[in-house]
Parts: sequence; C-alpha cells; structure tokens
Amino acid sequence: MNAVPPTSETPASVPLAASAAHSPARSAWTCSCCGGPWPCETIRARLLAEFRDRPTSLTVYLTGYFSAAVADLPVDLAGQLWDRFFAWTDEARQAVSPSGYDAGSWAVSQTRSKESR
Repeated sequence: MNAVPPTSETPASVPLAASAAHSPARSAWTCSCCGGPWPCETIRARLLAEFRDRPTSLTVYLTGYFSAAVADLPVDLAGQLWDRFFAWTDEARQAVSPSGYDAGSWAVSQTRSKESR
C-alpha cells in the first residue's frame, strides 16, 4: 500500500475541536493525555456528544485520522484500526437507538419531513 503521508493540511494534523488535550500522538497513535490507544474513551465520548445528530459527519471526520493512522502504522494492523476508529460509533448509535441505525430509513424520514413542511 502506497499511502501518501499526511501533510500539515490533513485532518490528522489538526487538533480536535472537542479537546486538544486528548489529541493523537503520532506516529504511535496513542492519546497525548491518557496514553491509551487513540481515539481514547474520553475523546470518543466527546466526539459522540459533538456529533450526536450528525453520525455521517463523525464518520467523515474520523476517516481523515484513520487514513493518517494507516499510513503511520504497520499494514497488519489495518483491521484493528478499523475497529478502533469506527466500530464504537455503530455500537454507540445502537445504544441510543436500540433498533439500530438504518441509514435508508433515516434518509426516507428526512425526505418525508422536508416534504411535509
């Protein structure tokens, strides 16, 4: 995999708006504050709160960091990194909505909502 290293303009180099203290320490991708794997539990909670009504935006936001982590860390960790960066977002959505997050149903409900205005 020939990943392009992140530059100063990529999301991975921009501190989190939620908390600069819990930003990723590259190239190990640990939390600069608590030392756990980034995104740590603290930043996950803050991101969930910040992106509560915008789950797709959270995924897009994390994708920039995920891409940089894949470039920095060994290729054999790619599956683990996917879980680390994205699996918890689905689990959190299901905890909030026990029926699970269904993008298709959400899109239909948004369209109907706009049509009824």
